[in-house]
Amino acid sequence: MRWSLLLSLAAALMVGTAGAAVSADVEAPAQSITQVSPTRVTVSWPAAASGFHLVVSRAGSIVVDTTSEGSTIQVDLPADAVGRRLTYDLTSLVGEGQEPMAARGEFATRPSSVTVRLMTYNLCTQRCRAITLPTPARLRGMVAQVAERQPDVLAVQEAGARTSRVHRRLVAALDDVGYQRAAGHSGTYLFYRYRTMSARTPDDGHLWGRTVLARHTRRTGTRPAPVQELRHRATGARLVVAGYHLTALDTARKDRARANEHRDVERVIAAWRRTHPGVPVFEIGDFNSLVQQQTRRYDSDSHRQRVWKAVRQAGLTDAVMVASTRSQHRLNTINQRSSDRRRFGPGRHLDHIFVPRRTPVKAWGLISRDVAYSNQLSDHDPVWADVEVGVTGS
Repeated sequence: MRWSLLLSLAAALMVGTAGAAVSADVEAPAQSITQVSPTRVTVSWPAAASGFHLVVSRAGSIVVDTTSEGSTIQVDLPADAVGRRLTYDLTSLVGEGQEPMAARGEFATRPSSVTVRLMTYNLCTQRCRAITLPTPARLRGMVAQVAERQPDVLAVQEAGARTSRVHRRLVAALDDVGYQRAAGHSGTYLFYRYRTMSARTPDDGHLWGRTVLARHTRRTGTRPAPVQELRHRATGARLVVAGYHLTALDTARKDRARANEHRDVERVIAAWRRTHPGVPVFEIGDFNSLVQQQTRRYDSDSHRQRVWKAVRQAGLTDAVMVASTRSQHRLNTINQRSSDRRRFGPGRHLDHIFVPRRTPVKAWGLISRDVAYSNQLSDHDPVWADVEVGVTGS
């Protein structure tokens, strides 16, 4: 991985024994450090034309001890030093009778990747008439689940229109636990944890994002699909998340509608990918689709496959299939006491987190409450995944 970002001592450069801080924006600093890869940096000290001795330490332990014969040297750092704050000591090489110069400071290297937690949750605030638990209590319980898992990006479905009372309550409750709405309307939205993520560039410009109106057919209505580019605050890593809530039911006509809706969103994403090939795209939400052929107990299962085929053609796979660890993956995302669970057996998920192939997925989990259906928070259980996103230094 190549790095174009000049880290002039990363956040602060301590020069001399007085320890005066020198910003990365100061013109012609006394010495500079440029990261050229996750484990390699270039140290430049123009004032030491005859060379210098360099010692790099982490928590008091020396990780680099070398000498440069000129004013610049490139050194390799051990893997356990990547993404850490390091200290350095420089001593110039001089001739007999000359006084050597010395400098001391700190710098930090960016990691090669960062873990981002994604979550999708169909809140069912619009259609769950069989659930007798009052809506305010359900919202408190659902927000508590989000606060416990602390996803960096949250996709919600059936969360009410923007002007509805239930949606205003949801937005306020999520704001109380650190979440900002990014995009979406008519029940389908993306939120991000503003402590870790941002929808703006470092210079406060807007990152790309829109709500796609995906059509069921050429003549019928649309379903919203929010798509948003986000930036990880600490590392600068970027990713795009698309939130879905595709048409339900089992008929072949409904499956064609799901495929049409997904295709409309994928076309928007594909156009954006052509100019931003290095930014990964994650598709998450309630797809009302199965991901692979299994022994069919119901003929309708064959009408849940079209989107999965399209997802694979787009270069994505289901996070649950490649996760290093999985929790409650043998359950369905339609919760345990739902009557629909009889139609979709164990492990046959309708809610998914689709990730680019070869993306490391550290963990995948389903949060289930083993209570009667009438006391459920929703008719779906939330799904989360910890994915690795590369840091490009942009």
